[in-house]
Amino acid sequence: MGPAVLAAGPAYAGAKIINDTLFKDKPELSSEERDARSAARTATGIGAAAGVAGAGAITVAGGASGAAIMGTLASIGSVVGGGAIAGTALVAIAPVAAAGVVGWGVYKLFGGKRGDNKK
Repeated sequence: MGPAVLAAGPAYAGAKIINDTLFKDKPELSSEERDARSAARTATGIGAAAGVAGAGAITVAGGASGAAIMGTLASIGSVVGGGAIAGTALVAIAPVAAAGVVGWGVYKLFGGKRGDNKK
């Protein structure tokens, strides 16, 4: 569970930053745009939570022993030319990416038109 706990902080911070910048509510926007942004803010939280759960599941996929977890993290890290530390960093930031992707998808699904300032 260590990597999942490690991923929780960046996931929360990342979702908050995404919501406060990309999906911020503004009274001058159209109601459709405001609704899309509201749905996206909820979706980023769900995406971040799913990312944290996924981080926990992936790290114990090879086994729950310390050696198995370190081996999994090293395998993940090898994707970017690193080892277990790089793998830990990737596992920690993956929920932020999940939050962004899920939030953006829901935003577009609900008719978001980034930059639309019409009332």
